[in-house]
Amino acid sequence: MKMKFAACRLSKSVLPRNYELHLSLDPENAAFRGRVTISLESKKPATRLVLHALDLSLASVVVAGRRLAPSKVVVDAKAETVTLLLDSPLKGRAEVDIEYSGKMNELMRGLYKSRGKNAGKEEAWSFTHLEPTHARRFLPCFDEPSFKASFELSLDVPAGLTPLSNMPSVSDTVLDGRRTVVFQKTPKMSSYLLAVFAARLKSRARKVGRTALTVWAAPEQIVQADFALEAGENALKYLNSYFGIPYMLPKLDMVAAPDFASGAMENWGAILYRDSSLLIDPKLSSDAAKRRVAEVVSHEIVHQWFGNLVTMGWWNDLWLNEAFATWLAYKIVDSWKPAWKVWDEFDQS
Repeated sequence: MKMKFAACRLSKSVLPRNYELHLSLDPENAAFRGRVTISLESKKPATRLVLHALDLSLASVVVAGRRLAPSKVVVDAKAETVTLLLDSPLKGRAEVDIEYSGKMNELMRGLYKSRGKNAGKEEAWSFTHLEPTHARRFLPCFDEPSFKASFELSLDVPAGLTPLSNMPSVSDTVLDGRRTVVFQKTPKMSSYLLAVFAARLKSRARKVGRTALTVWAAPEQIVQADFALEAGENALKYLNSYFGIPYMLPKLDMVAAPDFASGAMENWGAILYRDSSLLIDPKLSSDAAKRRVAEVVSHEIVHQWFGNLVTMGWWNDLWLNEAFATWLAYKIVDSWKPAWKVWDEFDQS
């Protein structure tokens, strides 16, 4: 899939350190509301701050404790930015607090609306796909891969749905038909790796060393999760040894979505797959389908190190990220299932 990148690049004189993000999702009406507090550091006095933002309605902007007048919040849809004109120069550490809202699309980018089933009836679900430059459709942020920061997420969704993100939950509360989950703070990572999912899901899990490996799928599909679990366990064990650096997060979720434009997306700790790229029917699926799933699962798990832990500074080096993950995925699958002779397929492709 050819990627298009926004023209506007942000100054490196202001750096994000942490995002504290509170989100409320309404998948049925394709709407969401958010409040983000960005802890940042300005290396030199700044009279304006520029963030990426696209198709978001900003209700309130507070910088270093001062609320900005609407005239000082300048949205440039073509550049996909919002410029905050400050009352006084900003230097050193500060916080930017923004309340905003947006609409989910059905184009499978940013935060998008998906459709699943509940008791035979259609139900609205939500997933994110933020690579390469779609985090800005989801929250005002520094939406370039070199701007790494940690994320602290609180997610409010309809009570029947399962909220998932990059990290395990620390609290889970149901009240008045809504479910609120607070997640652990992430390591520093690029904005395109943030994951927010809300769907009716079941799981199958196993422990791989210190890592909780879990496949999530629609209830009627979860019986097809076992092969992906085996492939994921094999890849995790192989890569922990290969890189000499154990997988860093406490869990690794592999989530099957009914609507997804790509085969998979390597969100750190919460990989999203098109369901056909993850699930295998033990009675009906062919060996070719199993090879495909094993390669995709291995490829995305390679990215947990090469792409997520170590990240290209800009998208012109994406070729290296993807080429290495493809090569190493074949190497992993070949060591696991040598009878498949996957290198023959690699040569042909």
